[in-house]
Amino acid sequence: MILHFGLGAFHRAHQAVHTQEAGDGWTICAVAPRSPDVVRALRDQDHRYTLLVRDGERVSATEVTSIRRTLHAPTEAEQVIRYVADPSVRVITLTITEKAYADTAPGSPIGLLAAGLSRRSAAGAGPVAVVSCDNLLANGARVREAVQHACGNVPEGVSFPATVVDRMVPATTPPTTSRPRNG
Repeated sequence: MILHFGLGAFHRAHQAVHTQEAGDGWTICAVAPRSPDVVRALRDQDHRYTLLVRDGERVSATEVTSIRRTLHAPTEAEQVIRYVADPSVRVITLTITEKAYADTAPGSPIGLLAAGLSRRSAAGAGPVAVVSCDNLLANGARVREAVQHACGNVPEGVSFPATVVDRMVPATTPPTTSRPRNG
């Protein structure tokens, strides 16, 4: 299972789609750090949504089903921490914006991540990779430093690989949600 912090357009249009395409039983529990709107919308649709890809005049539609659970961090913080500590979670990904790495308060994405990683380590829940997918220089080192700042150390068995992501996704708007599908 993948736990993902940041339920924005990039995640829904790329990471969730590629996870689905990978097969192998991978599923996602996605955490919205602020707004409950996308959580409500996905829950109302049984966590299914349609991705529209435009190529000139052509529009293709793909149903995305890899997100199986959503959490709203401000109101479901304990559940988020439990998921971070869950041994079935093997990868934790983040798309939380650069500013969020500086916020290590207990209810912030980094604060919740640090609390869950500490709990995971104490329970001997096994290794996990924390993968920043934010477009930051040395993003792996940045999230590692933020976790260390939040909990005083880096729990054993946690890796922080560096990544490069270069994709932009336009926001969902009322015209795109009401547009009829055509293929």
